[in-house]
Amino acid sequence: MAEFLRIEDLIVYRRLCELHIEVCVLTRGWPAEEKYELGSQVRRSSNSSPANLAEKHALEAKLPPDQHRFPPRPPRTEPSNRTPNPEP
Repeated sequence: MAEFLRIEDLIVYRRLCELHIEVCVLTRGWPAEEKYELGSQVRRSSNSSPANLAEKHALEAKLPPDQHRFPPRPPRTEPSNRTPNPEP
């Protein structure tokens, strides 16, 4: 059975954390009227990507090996709420 890597070992997680730090540094230099509202929103959104990845990684690590992927989606069908075209 393959072992899961720690979240800190994933390259994508490390890069997302580095990006978040860069965003925090960049937003400190913004004008005061944008630093507190828009800057806060940008910082929070840049932190959400590594947080979401860590959460998903933790959930996958707890599942048994045969359940690591979501089941396939059913094929898409046409919506049934369409009215048929009247025949001439």
